[in-house]
Amino acid sequence: MKNRVILLGAIVWGLLGLLLLGVLVYFLVRPAGVNDFWEGIGVSNNWTEASLIREAQYSAAGLEAFGANAIAENVVVRLVPGDTIAVRQYGNPDRQEAFEADEGGGRLTISLRDSRKWWQNIFSFGTWNSRLEIDLPAGYGGDVALSSASGEILLPEDVKPVWGQVELRTVSGEIRAEAGLDGRRFTVSTTSGGLRLGPVTAESGFTAHSVSGSLRLTAVNTQGTASLRTTSGSIQAETLSCLEYDVHSISGGVSFTAGLSGQGNLKTTSGSIRVTGAALTGGVSVHSTSGSVQFGLTAGQGCELRMSSVSGSLRCEQPLLSDGGESRGNETAGRVGDGGPPLTISTTSGSIRVE
Repeated sequence: MKNRVILLGAIVWGLLGLLLLGVLVYFLVRPAGVNDFWEGIGVSNNWTEASLIREAQYSAAGLEAFGANAIAENVVVRLVPGDTIAVRQYGNPDRQEAFEADEGGGRLTISLRDSRKWWQNIFSFGTWNSRLEIDLPAGYGGDVALSSASGEILLPEDVKPVWGQVELRTVSGEIRAEAGLDGRRFTVSTTSGGLRLGPVTAESGFTAHSVSGSLRLTAVNTQGTASLRTTSGSIQAETLSCLEYDVHSISGGVSFTAGLSGQGNLKTTSGSIRVTGAALTGGVSVHSTSGSVQFGLTAGQGCELRMSSVSGSLRCEQPLLSDGGESRGNETAGRVGDGGPPLTISTTSGSIRVE
């Protein structure tokens, strides 16, 4: 009886597999005679080059906030002279609706919505290079909020925008601003896309979060707090200067290759931590569960150092003053230079080296 049930199950799964294979082949190479039927319900298996769907211009005079919300389109921003905002939508006019604009109260928001049914999204391949192009006046200094579900956000590569409060969000697309950004406050987040930013200056704070993508930063300078977080991606930056920082990666390394200034926390669960040229303005806590820590102090920087590891070696290249210092088992403490803010470094299964 048991063998019959197993045999019946194998037959059923085999038939389902053949059926799915047949459906896949059919949609990839289906007879031309039935294409009209599928096109009639909005399904297409042909990649098409994007064409212009809608173009519009808006005055930036008196504008305090600009926003754009895309679905599967890339959002591409350019800085142009003058005081006019130009928006161009490229895609497939037969399967995409034109964007809508909401104006009023010093705000302008461009929105795209997907009117296709679920079967159209499953069986249609889509449109090549679908995008929303935005020309913003170079002199515009208001707030900016850009989002795309499965598209990228691409900011100017050669000119650094100077905006107010900035929000950049994607679900599965990369965010890039190679020239950098200047503004009041920045919030940048992505779920499964990466982040690449040039030099950033933020007056009151900087936040960059990613679930399964890496953060690649050049230089971040803010008078407020900085929060950098990833779940399964690394965090890499040349420099970070801020009042207070919170840097955390669960499954990825953390590195600052040219400077880290401020006070705060550095933490990884299964990645290493590398810091060069750290200037401590307050207490700093560094912890790695399954990774090594290499922490380099800037020249002349003193601190009250405490290192501990469950199963890793401890090494300090700086002289540790014996007065008040202690060393027992896997824990070492002492004063570096003339002393200063507390620096606490701990690992569970990684080595620690202070330079």
